[in-house]
Amino acid sequence: MTDQQDRDKEKGITQAVTELSGVKLNHVPGEVYENNSANYLLLGAIIESVSNQSFSVFMDKYIFSPLGMNDTTADYERAIDKGFVPGFHSWFGKPVKGGGLYDQSGAPYGYMSSSSSDLAKFIKFMLYGGDLLTEQSLKHLQTPPENDRRYGLGWHFPRSGDKYPYHTGATPEYKSEVFFIPEKDLGAVLLMNKYHELEAVSYLSIMEGIRSIMNGQSPKLAEMKVSTQWITLGVALLMVIISILSLIRLRRKTMINKTLWVSTGLISVIFAVGLIPLFTYSMGISWRTVGLFLPDIEFLIQCLIAILAVHGLLTFLFIAMKLKNQYLNNG
Repeated sequence: MTDQQDRDKEKGITQAVTELSGVKLNHVPGEVYENNSANYLLLGAIIESVSNQSFSVFMDKYIFSPLGMNDTTADYERAIDKGFVPGFHSWFGKPVKGGGLYDQSGAPYGYMSSSSSDLAKFIKFMLYGGDLLTEQSLKHLQTPPENDRRYGLGWHFPRSGDKYPYHTGATPEYKSEVFFIPEKDLGAVLLMNKYHELEAVSYLSIMEGIRSIMNGQSPKLAEMKVSTQWITLGVALLMVIISILSLIRLRRKTMINKTLWVSTGLISVIFAVGLIPLFTYSMGISWRTVGLFLPDIEFLIQCLIAILAVHGLLTFLFIAMKLKNQYLNNG
């Protein structure tokens, strides 16, 4: 229900929330704090209903304008006017321009555009407060949840070490992270117009490096690895070679073991049909999410499926031709 491009600009949030009708809750209300995009969609719908304004208008009037965040918006058209830059996918670590996906209902959970200077103003507000929040409310936002919980009121807190508020987020072509440390009067923001789920650790290490510099230490950046993509490509090429050799061998045979070759073709077809369900189940994500956040992996898996399917179907075709020839020769 997230990262949809066909939602209406005016009624997008309402459309998205309507799709939640009948959804089973993960937990009893009030039992667990959990970062979930659906929760923020509901919050956005509540804001629109109570204020009788669109979410983007409300945010501009009551949050962005008072904080002087003039380059920040929750509206796509205004984002374009303010210089919204194109986003990029990552293929084998290399940037490839994306299709410009923008969810008109997504502002409450992530589709707001901003600049580093505007978010610096937001960090300053979160550090020192202002007219929008009482001192008590600001302190509440800065304080880690009780009972060693790591998430509450929109902010994450580290599992160990210093307990400071931070939040990361990503859409298919963009990545952002912000943190602030009230005790040290420090904060930072990272905005990127390129994203790939398998590169997330490398992106996170950038902000970890910034925190190291703030503490007088040398930063240690994680290497951006693309080994998974190369391994998958290697498997696909290996399957091509095996398939070609297998089909050549089958075609050259005058007499065949029908059971063996039918089993070979059947296994290929079964793997072709089951590869996507098996992959998504093991990863715990939908195939659509794979396409959005792992486009090169999606392409390589589709290539594997095509190779397996073609091998299986050609195997059956060659078996049928061999059996027909044997029948004609015996006749």
